[in-house]
Amino acid sequence: MRVSCALLIATVTLLSSFDETSATTDRFLRTQQATDTTNAGVEDEERASGGLKNLLNLAKLKKGTNDFAKADLDKMLANPAVKLEMFGRWHKYSTNKLLAKLDMSKTDNIPYAGMLLEYLNTYRVGPEQRRKYSSRLAAGSGGVVVLLLVLESSRSLCRTPAETVKLLIQMHRTLCTTLVQYAARGFKPKFPKWTLRFELVRGVMHDAASMFGDRIVDATQAPVFRWHSELFGSFMGWFALRQHGWSLAPVHFNGLEHLWLKSSSAASKTDVHERVVVLFYHGGGYAVLSPRMYIPFCCNLLSAIKHELTSQSSGEGVDVDVFIANYHKLPEHPYPAPAEDAVAVYEYLLQHEKLQPSQIILVGDSAGGGLVLSTLLRVKATGKPNLPLPLAAIVACPLADLTGDDDKNKAPYCVLSPSIIDASIDAYRPSGKDPRAWEDASPVHCDLRGLPPVLLQTASFDYLFDHSVRLAAKAKADGVTNWEIDIHEGVTHVFMVFPDYVLPYARVGIQNMAAFAVKQFVGSPRTARNARDRGERAPSVAA
Repeated sequence: MRVSCALLIATVTLLSSFDETSATTDRFLRTQQATDTTNAGVEDEERASGGLKNLLNLAKLKKGTNDFAKADLDKMLANPAVKLEMFGRWHKYSTNKLLAKLDMSKTDNIPYAGMLLEYLNTYRVGPEQRRKYSSRLAAGSGGVVVLLLVLESSRSLCRTPAETVKLLIQMHRTLCTTLVQYAARGFKPKFPKWTLRFELVRGVMHDAASMFGDRIVDATQAPVFRWHSELFGSFMGWFALRQHGWSLAPVHFNGLEHLWLKSSSAASKTDVHERVVVLFYHGGGYAVLSPRMYIPFCCNLLSAIKHELTSQSSGEGVDVDVFIANYHKLPEHPYPAPAEDAVAVYEYLLQHEKLQPSQIILVGDSAGGGLVLSTLLRVKATGKPNLPLPLAAIVACPLADLTGDDDKNKAPYCVLSPSIIDASIDAYRPSGKDPRAWEDASPVHCDLRGLPPVLLQTASFDYLFDHSVRLAAKAKADGVTNWEIDIHEGVTHVFMVFPDYVLPYARVGIQNMAAFAVKQFVGSPRTARNARDRGERAPSVAA
């Protein structure tokens, strides 16, 4: 920006210098007479040294007002040596005027002035040299931009450039090793459900998580991580919205931005008999990531639910929206702030959107799955008639056990690392050694009776796989019969969130989510009643 301003100042300076000249034609003629008395060699030198002044004088003359001056100018510029010298002196004059205007007492101005002077001086060389210089300048500028992008993107985890270099070296080693192993296996992925792209992405993510994962709860770097995820999510979400044909509408309340994901179709609402809303809580160790990071995933989930509804006779005339919730995060806002925000979002849909609980399905991944369970437990504990439980819930790879006694050597193929989980648990866990005192922060230690149907989706390569196993065992011990567990072998933490061009198997997890949601919705008493009102027969579905 400063360079652009400097160039603008130079141009304005040059133009303003035109007004400082007077009697331009007389001065030009006197210069011509003095120049004609010298020999040819001195004539060229004199013309060159006075070229800038002559050019400034002549530039003010309007075209056609002085034929002699115009013709002489053309004659003078016909000499390449004189023309080149005049061009160089013109730039030097402009730069000197600019440097005079810049306050050299400000050290910030010195490098910009020097860069501008060096740039302008390059025009004193021939066109071939200028092309070479411009190419090198473009390449160097591109390299600087790439370097700045790398440093900025690593700032969420790395505190110094040295740490960035260390991380890049480790990532480069991982990428090379992965490619060599892929070739050695006959160009086959490491596991049947993987792809080379996923293997590369997983390796890079695991390196970053292993080296600096504990910093996601750092007060300095966590906000940077959230900002980066918001930018990246907005960029990727733009493509996802256009691919699926949905629209995005930000909503602000509770001091946070939340997102409505709706159909952008202009179709009439007269055919809509029912509305269902998927309330989604995103993951990120209760500390990082942004709701915008999950726009592509929620687009895929919304499309899968709509497709599943069209296959159901009672799903006709049903409008489905997704509300991507936000919440205050660690380390600025420890427990119970995230859980309280999660309940506040649910109440917002009931009161502001005038929705019934039977129209809402909660969904969350990782720490977001923990918030889904916290919301269910808190709503159940209130016992308020105006705050009933939602229709159902889906939790994917939830962070549900805060005891922190997981095996550090398990799940070597997960995208997570023990340091990330330990940092999140230590920062989120309430004080006290008795897990029962942690209440809904650690759902696996809570009474799970009386909750709505829940789909518990997990992965065998997930570092949090045991959390899901313990949660399912606790539900069974509490006599819960309306929960389902969906285990996926050979995939990692939140596999369903990955884009299908990276991990095609992610579509399987999303499809299972959609099937469960539609089964609960079309089997609800509200939907059955609406189906009878339309003269249809609702399918009989066991919870």
